[in-house]
Amino acid sequence: MLLRFPRSPGLPLKAVLIGCLSMFLLSCSLRVTYPFMDWWLGWRIDDFVTLDKQQDRQLNSTLDQFHLWHQHTQLPLYAQELQAFKSQLQQPVITPEQLRAFGEEAHAHWLASLDYALPEIHSLFMSLSESQWQEFTQAMIEHTKEETEPYIERSPEERFELRQERLEEAMDDWIGRQTDTQKDLIEAWSRDLNYLSEISRKEQQRWIEAANRLFQQRRSLSEQEVKAQLRQLIAEETALWTPEHQLLLEENRQRSLQLFSDLHASLTEKQKRRLFKRVTNIEDDLDYLYQKTLVKK
Repeated sequence: MLLRFPRSPGLPLKAVLIGCLSMFLLSCSLRVTYPFMDWWLGWRIDDFVTLDKQQDRQLNSTLDQFHLWHQHTQLPLYAQELQAFKSQLQQPVITPEQLRAFGEEAHAHWLASLDYALPEIHSLFMSLSESQWQEFTQAMIEHTKEETEPYIERSPEERFELRQERLEEAMDDWIGRQTDTQKDLIEAWSRDLNYLSEISRKEQQRWIEAANRLFQQRRSLSEQEVKAQLRQLIAEETALWTPEHQLLLEENRQRSLQLFSDLHASLTEKQKRRLFKRVTNIEDDLDYLYQKTLVKK
C-alpha cells in the first residue's frame, strides 16, 4: 500500500528523487513513464536553481548516467523487495513492525541512489555561485510554504478533513471504495496525528541555516567533509530537529504504520484482488524494463 508520512524539510534533491521514483514506481503506466525519469528529474531541479550552460551540461550527463545505473542495478532489487512485500500482503496480518522493516529497506535503496549520485552532487554544489545559492534557498522557503500552507491556513477541523480526504483518494487507487470501517480508521488516524506543519517551517529554517554554514565553509573544508555534511543534510535532515519535534514525528510514523496494518486486516476479498493486481502489474513492469537493459547489452 502507499505509505504516506508527514513531510519534513530537506534538500530538494531528496524530495525530487523520492517523488520521482515514487511517481514512476507507483504509476499506472510504469513502462511508459520510467524512460522519462532523467528528463523529469532535470525539470524538477530547474524549479529550484537556474544553472549556467556548463552546469546544465554536467547535470544532464549526470542524470543520464544515473538513469542507466538505476535501471541496471536498482530495478531488480525493487522487484525482489516488491515480491517479498506481496507475500507479506497475502498473509492475514501484517504488523506495523513488518511495515517499518519494508520502509527501512526502501530507505536503504534511496541511500544507495544518493551515494551513487553524491560525487556529482558535491561537484554541482561546489560550482554554485552566491546568487545561485540565494535563489536555491529562497526556492526552498517557497516550496515549504506551498507544502504547509494548505494545513496552516485551515482550522483544526478543516485540517482533519483535508488529511482524511487525501488519504481516501490515494486508497481509492489501490483498493477501490473503502468500507465504513476503513473510513472510520482513516478518520481516527487523521484526528490523532500530531500537527507538524508549523514545526516543519521552523525546522526548515534551522536546516537552511545549517546548509548556509556549509556553503560558506565549503572552500575551507576537505572534499570528504563537504560530502559527509551534504549526505547528512539530504538523507538525515530530521536528525537536525529538536528531540521534542523528533518525538512528535516518530509518533506520527507509528500511528501511520498502525493504520496501514489495520487497513490491511480489514480488506475485503475484492479489495485484496485489486491490490494484488496493482502490485503484480508493477512487478511485471519492473521486469520488462530490466529485460530491456539486457537486450541493449
